[in-house]
Amino acid sequence: MSNSKSEILIDTHAHVAVGTLLSRTVAAIDRKMPILPVEDLNAQMDAHGVSHAVLVQWGFSWDHHYLARCLTDYPGR
Repeated sequence: MSNSKSEILIDTHAHVAVGTLLSRTVAAIDRKMPILPVEDLNAQMDAHGVSHAVLVQWGFSWDHHYLARCLTDYPGR
């Protein structure tokens, strides 16, 4: 797949978590899912030419503090 200047790549389903949120999430699911701290997600996006991602709350949880912080810290991604 080429990544010319006219193409925009967007990850439409990304999960992010950090610290105890990350360890609890990975422990709670019965399969491997790519759940990363937002900094690692951004690094992978940069490595593959992905400009934006849609963050999805993990584990059907109601605590969105980390997602809100990600949006504040990286508003253009």
